[in-house]
Amino acid sequence: MSILQEPIQNAIARLRKQHNDDGDYEAKSCQRSLSKDVWESISAFANTHGGTLLLGLDEHNGFTCVQDFHLDRVRDQLIEGMGDGGRDGIRLSNPPKI
Repeated sequence: MSILQEPIQNAIARLRKQHNDDGDYEAKSCQRSLSKDVWESISAFANTHGGTLLLGLDEHNGFTCVQDFHLDRVRDQLIEGMGDGGRDGIRLSNPPKI
């Protein structure tokens, strides 16, 4: 089954069973802000066959949802880091669709 066909619930259950991220999925807690290592993960996915970044999911606590996850703030920081084509332009070529 390809990464695009696997339901996210199944992927999270698999990560919980194997106790770590893998080449298809990477979890980042990013409770209040985007962590700096997110860009390393994006770069790694870009240099392979791609993957899915799971923000707001804490690997160190059994791949559980982060309490008080600031979705809007983290999402906005990700978009700002990629660039949205506005005044400063796009910072990534072929940025992922959010």
